[in-house]
Amino acid sequence: MTFAAASGTAIAPQVTTNVVDAPLPRPVGDTALIEAFLQSLGRAVRQFHTYPATSQRCVDAVAECSRALAAVEPESIVCVVTPHELLVSGMALGRNTLVEHELARRLHDVRCKALEINRSASVRELSLFCAELAAHGDADAAPLNERLHRHGIERIIASDGYQAEIFDVDTRLALCSLVEEDRQRWDAQRETGRIGHLYPSDKGWLRVDPAAPLKQVTLSGLALLVEEPARLAQMLARVAGSSGAPLSADAALEERCEDVARLYTALEPVMSRARFGRLAAAVLAMEPPRRRRLLKGKVLPALIDGRAEGELLRDLPNADLAEALALLLDVETAAPELLATALDRLKLTAERRDALAPLLEHHIRAKQAAAVPGARHADSALRERTQQLIRIVNGDATFDGLAAFDLSIDPASEDLIARTGELIRDTNLAEAQLICVTQLAALTTGVETAQRLLHQASSQLGTLESNEAWTALAERLAALRHCATESADTRPEITAAVATSIQTFFTPGRFARLLKLYGSDNEQGAIANQLIAAAGAHLLGPIVKSLRDGNELAAKLVVSHAGTFAPRLAASLDDFPPTQRISAIRALGATGPGCEHALGRQLSSHSDAVVRETIQALAAVGSREAAEVVTRYLHRKGSDAALAAEEAVWQFSPATTRQCLRSLLRNRQFVIGNPELTLRLLARTDRFEPARLADLLGALTPLRFRVWNPRVARVGRRAAALLQQ
Repeated sequence: MTFAAASGTAIAPQVTTNVVDAPLPRPVGDTALIEAFLQSLGRAVRQFHTYPATSQRCVDAVAECSRALAAVEPESIVCVVTPHELLVSGMALGRNTLVEHELARRLHDVRCKALEINRSASVRELSLFCAELAAHGDADAAPLNERLHRHGIERIIASDGYQAEIFDVDTRLALCSLVEEDRQRWDAQRETGRIGHLYPSDKGWLRVDPAAPLKQVTLSGLALLVEEPARLAQMLARVAGSSGAPLSADAALEERCEDVARLYTALEPVMSRARFGRLAAAVLAMEPPRRRRLLKGKVLPALIDGRAEGELLRDLPNADLAEALALLLDVETAAPELLATALDRLKLTAERRDALAPLLEHHIRAKQAAAVPGARHADSALRERTQQLIRIVNGDATFDGLAAFDLSIDPASEDLIARTGELIRDTNLAEAQLICVTQLAALTTGVETAQRLLHQASSQLGTLESNEAWTALAERLAALRHCATESADTRPEITAAVATSIQTFFTPGRFARLLKLYGSDNEQGAIANQLIAAAGAHLLGPIVKSLRDGNELAAKLVVSHAGTFAPRLAASLDDFPPTQRISAIRALGATGPGCEHALGRQLSSHSDAVVRETIQALAAVGSREAAEVVTRYLHRKGSDAALAAEEAVWQFSPATTRQCLRSLLRNRQFVIGNPELTLRLLARTDRFEPARLADLLGALTPLRFRVWNPRVARVGRRAAALLQQ
């Protein structure tokens, strides 16, 4: 990262240092191709703003944009956003074009500071990016990068805007010369292998004297300009965007010690050694608790691992170095051996090692005394141990120290070691791989990545099925279904991918085998029920196909798992041809209450067989809602209603049947229009106490005087006769 510097104002910075992990973007090859891609992307955003995302114009615009992206040379295009144009490798592109109106302005409005588009971005990712940019133009919306992440977009990254940090530095001529030499040294190196982006590329700015010959300053150059390590750490903490109040010098050094050390390592050897000396002095000046925390938590582990910040220990005085190394004795596992490793990493001279020996001996004795108060220790043994720790010289190391590890293997450990081979042999490799793939699919946000993982999962599920590992297969299917349920709200694309994977797994052959297991009366039937419960509603596709083929086992399966399949099956009844709908209606009738509304829609079918089967299914359901559906059908059809509907009225419970009769007989227009049907209903009311229908029968008795309509008169006479019973 470089800091731009000028008198009073700042020039846009660039990233050029070599002290972090991410590779620098490659130089732009053909600017015309990149500008053509940006123009096509702006055109696509305009189409998404004007037309629905599913329109052919939007589809064509995204396809053209994808072709333009594939033609560019760099692996990724990094654009810095300004209100009127996009900066690509310092070149301004798109002013007064679609790039300005549809990309730069919109990105600026949603506080996007930089946009990175990978060359491998898919059509789906480009389409979703255009839709989000076109749909959310207000500053109050969620950050663009957050919205892209919700869709699982990994190859288009929008960096949120932030406030630049401005620092005052010493720009003496001698220091400026060192900074310029540092820049020339880095510029002379090959670009291959350079790394940058330790911090945001345009976050840090320097306010310098107008006479200073500085335009841009690398991070390593900043380490030359700022001599105090603690102040440098404060600057790094600010450009890193640390939340909360500004850190004190000691707190910043504790937090950013690793970054400061890595910058010092990048300097020329002489200057690097001098800066590490200052860093060691700054660490010694800290409060003792903070210093011990820094040494124990960061510096000593870095020394063991060979990282940069461990180098500062070489500049500590012997007494302080021994005290710092003694902190390794607090580590429970092989602490003395860590001391040997630390001494070897420091590459101390033989004279300094000998000087450290009595100091380390003192600290080891103090640690042992604190661990076992009052215990007596043999000085000779202690001295031998200390000498063992310091005798290893770089280039002449031995493995004698390994003998000091006190490894205790109890009977339980011996048994576990003995059974390791057996456990490995007994491991179901397919199940283990499937567990791993399922967990990865649940964590990933990219749809394409999830689809590749789920393809592997389908293969492993097939292996479990071939091996008849039914319990493991059921557990893995349940885990996949749980993954789909968990991501339904936040990642619907992942949910759809998991559902498709499970449905694809149950091929016609596999579902036929499942039905065969289900039809067995032995333990195989229980296995089938376990698999069905694990797959859940994702089995609906194969079930619907089997029902269309008239498979009775499929209908029985729906009945036994009504809570899972009945609601979904009821919603798809209209998709069945009339001749194949009957088996599905029978299955719904046997599932019990819950599907009355869906069954009621089938009463308007032109097929008498479908209507008759629907009425029988409603009678089988037997609920009050089913009775109301049948009653409404009789009201509507009257004497033209199927006899099955009239018969269904008497198949409900007595209380429900009485409600049906009251609804029908209360309607005077129905009675007069359908006297024969009314007579048949009255003929069977003797199963009830007529007194309970007295109010209705009394209203019908005046009809006996309608001599001009003998059939209606018979209804009145029958009602009067029932009242006299």
